[in-house]
Amino acid sequence: MAYLSSSVDALNEALDTFDRGREELEAIVHQAQQEATRWVEVLEEFNSRFSVPFLVTMENQHDVILKADAPSIRFRFKGANGEEVPVAEGDLIRILSNGEKRALYLLNIIFEVIARREDQVETVFIFDDIADSFDYKNKYAIVEYLRDITEIPFFKQIILTHNYDFYRTVSGRLDLGRDNKFHTLRNDDGLFIRQEKYQNNPFKHWKEKLPSGAHDDFLLAMIPFVRNIAEFAGLDALEADLTRYLHVKPGSDALTVADLEGSFK
Repeated sequence: MAYLSSSVDALNEALDTFDRGREELEAIVHQAQQEATRWVEVLEEFNSRFSVPFLVTMENQHDVILKADAPSIRFRFKGANGEEVPVAEGDLIRILSNGEKRALYLLNIIFEVIARREDQVETVFIFDDIADSFDYKNKYAIVEYLRDITEIPFFKQIILTHNYDFYRTVSGRLDLGRDNKFHTLRNDDGLFIRQEKYQNNPFKHWKEKLPSGAHDDFLLAMIPFVRNIAEFAGLDALEADLTRYLHVKPGSDALTVADLEGSFK
């Protein structure tokens, strides 16, 4: 009986060990599946949002799940004829522009965002000139991505930039109010942070104030802006008229404020 009892105890211990091992294995596989799924979502997000001459793929998705391998990221260059050619990362980096290289680095940011969103980790993201060197298409894409992040209640963002155009775009697309926008000022006494003073679109603000006749500075500041609009619209005569306000040319000495207001209208 003692021998039988000992055998049963050993069997039970072996079964317990097997159960623990199976649970640990299932946990590892589950974690690997999550990792692979996240990377698939990251690559889909990147390829769909950003305009770059390459596609990013994961070649070993099954090994990530079954063997807990690290994801193997591969790049496929998009040729002019639509053909996709595999290319090594080092070769790709050498031919990309600075903006395209920066777009590539967004892969890690997107992965962090997705992972923290799934785990519901309360996070403060600090983005420092994240769109620097981007072309306008990718700059707008990153603004839209930042806007999507604001929809996640446990995410907060601090966005820093030297680019006033990017600042205005983010301000508008993220619906930022006065309490959320700050400018830095530097002088001999140090560095200071203050709330943004001007909230309105400056051109809309100038246009509303012009009829009062009390803002000569607005009137003058509008000249190069309106001249650019005339150039863009193909209004050559109007562009030439406005140029005479900015540069001394034949007829400049006869210009009047009334003529300028007529051009603006």
